[in-house]
Amino acid sequence: VLGEVFKKALGDKKGIRRVASLVWPFEGNRVEMALDLSGRGYSDFEGGDIKDPKLYEMVRHVLMSLTNQGGIDLYTRAYGWSDHHMVESVGKALGRLIYDATRRLEDYTEVPSTKGKLD
Repeated sequence: VLGEVFKKALGDKKGIRRVASLVWPFEGNRVEMALDLSGRGYSDFEGGDIKDPKLYEMVRHVLMSLTNQGGIDLYTRAYGWSDHHMVESVGKALGRLIYDATRRLEDYTEVPSTKGKLD
């Protein structure tokens, strides 16, 4: 449901940046993420340093659900020693990426696609 609401809130996506990426360091842990608001949902999650298999699966499932329903192309890598801090970093990084990718560019009023539309 959250992904559907997000997709609806973006509307036609005219003038947005569309893509964003970052590295989020946090207390000896690191998350690398790249996001594209292409309209085609896909999540590639590698959190091999997350030791708790239930926590790993929960994070993977949340990201997959959000991206599939929201039409977001997302790549995530989590590294570190603390499951808690890696998962916290995933959430913080995702929030920042969404903020960055949805910023409107003043000089650009078109849909950021060579096709002239995004799904």
